[in-house]
Amino acid sequence: MRKLLISVLLCFSAVVYAEQPALKNDAPTVYQVVKGDTLWHITGRFFSNPWLWPKIWAKNPQIANPHWIYPGDEIFLVKVNGQPRLALKRGDAYLKATGSGVGDKVKLLPQMRVANLSPVPTLPVETIAPFLRSSLVIKPGELDKAPYVVGTDDQRLLSAAGQLLYVRGTLPYDEGEWRLYRPGSMLTENLGEKKIAYGQEAKYIATLKLETEAESGDIHKFEVLHVAEEIRSGDRLVKMLADDPYAPFAPSYPADPDVKGRILAVPSGVAYTGRNDIVILNVGEDSALEPGNILQINAAGEQVKDPFTKEVVTLPDSRAGVLMVFKVFDHTSYALVLKAERTLRVGDKVVSPDY
Repeated sequence: MRKLLISVLLCFSAVVYAEQPALKNDAPTVYQVVKGDTLWHITGRFFSNPWLWPKIWAKNPQIANPHWIYPGDEIFLVKVNGQPRLALKRGDAYLKATGSGVGDKVKLLPQMRVANLSPVPTLPVETIAPFLRSSLVIKPGELDKAPYVVGTDDQRLLSAAGQLLYVRGTLPYDEGEWRLYRPGSMLTENLGEKKIAYGQEAKYIATLKLETEAESGDIHKFEVLHVAEEIRSGDRLVKMLADDPYAPFAPSYPADPDVKGRILAVPSGVAYTGRNDIVILNVGEDSALEPGNILQINAAGEQVKDPFTKEVVTLPDSRAGVLMVFKVFDHTSYALVLKAERTLRVGDKVVSPDY
C-alpha cells in the first residue's frame, strides 16, 4: 500500500512539474499594448499560467527581446512547432521614434534607447518601486561603520527638502545617490541549534546632496533633497545606485538549476503572505540569482501517522506558488509573489522550477 501511495505521489509531482503554457479560451488574437500595462499583465491576457513566460517567448524566432515592449506595439498569437507562442509587431510610435519604417517587423537591440518612449515594466511599478529604489540589506554591523548625522543648522529634526545638515565621517565615493538609512531588523534563521545571520535590513530615510566637503576634519554639509521619514542624529550615510522601476528585466529561470532556499521574512513583519505580496528570500547573488528569475514555492510536506504501522511519515513537498525575484543582494533577495495556491508562510521553500 505504501509503495503504491508513493508511486501515485511521484506521478502526480511529475505531472505538475511538466506544466505547459495554457492558452485562455478568451485569449485575444491581437492585443495592442497601452500605457500602464506590465509584461506580466500582457502575458496573462493570453495564457492562464504567465509564469511560464520564458517558455512562451523563448522559442519564438520573431522577437529578439520580448522584455522591451512599448505602448502601441501589437502582441499576437503564432504557432511554433505546433504550440501557441507570442509574437511582436512594433507600433507606429516606436517605428517613428527609431525611423524603422511603419509596418515593418523589427528587432529591438538591448542597447537601444528610444527617446521619449518608455518600455512597459515587467512587474507592477506601484508594488515594487519602493523596494527597488530604497531597499537595502547589508552585512551585520556594516552600517555602524558609515558616516552619520551629527546635527543641523538650527538643531531641529529635519522633515523637508531644502534643509541643511551635517554628517561626520569619511565619505564613500562609490557611484550613486547620497542616502540616509537607519539600522533595521536582522535577517536571521535558526537551523537546528545554529543561528544564521544573512544580513541586516536598513530603513531608507532621505536622499541628500553634498553641499560642502570638509577641507579639514571630517564634518561635511549636505542639503536634503527628499525625505521619507524624519531625519534623526545618528542616521547613517550610504552612497548607492538607484534602480529604475520602469526598466524592464527579462523574466527567466535561474542560471543554477538547483537553487534551494526559503522565504526568510515579509517586509511588513507578518508570518503569512499571498499573491502580489513582497517576500525576502535567504538566497541571492551567492546562488547566482538575477532580477527576473522565476522560482517555485514549495510547502513542506505534512507529517502524518501511517494508519497501519502507526509510524510518523512525512509527505512529499507540494507546490504552493510562484514568485519573481526583482532585487538581489549578497545573501538575500526581494521577490514578488505572482501566484499562491494556498496561504504562504515564512519558512516555505523556494526552488528552481522544473519546467
